[in-house]
Amino acid sequence: MAGPPNNNELFTDLTEALAMACSVVCAAVIIKDEDSPSHFVGDPEAAKLLITLDSVQATLADGIPRTETPPFDTALAETAFIAVEALSIPHPQSQSSVIVFAGKHLIDCERAVALVHALTTEIANELMAPSPT
Repeated sequence: MAGPPNNNELFTDLTEALAMACSVVCAAVIIKDEDSPSHFVGDPEAAKLLITLDSVQATLADGIPRTETPPFDTALAETAFIAVEALSIPHPQSQSSVIVFAGKHLIDCERAVALVHALTTEIANELMAPSPT
């Protein structure tokens, strides 16, 4: 039987992949009921603000992906869009978690959302596969 997934490595890989693929203000992993992001790349103030967004809290509650226009006059002011994708981590003790991507260019939105979805799906598949013995 496989042990729990290495969430630190998983979360680091996800945030770094997003930052390398698209122009980001911030990419962050947020875990339900946590006061700060588990992992993030980019602006730390933006990462803190992402936790407070209704779309983030709603996706933590129901697992439905969302995109939204960022709030103005905040650390997210440079952001053109925010995308939220639920992370499915196959382990009984895992809390609800999401990856949030705050992109600088609206033209990146569809590509970033597709990338986040593909990465989270691929990682979930890898974690569900039996480990070689």
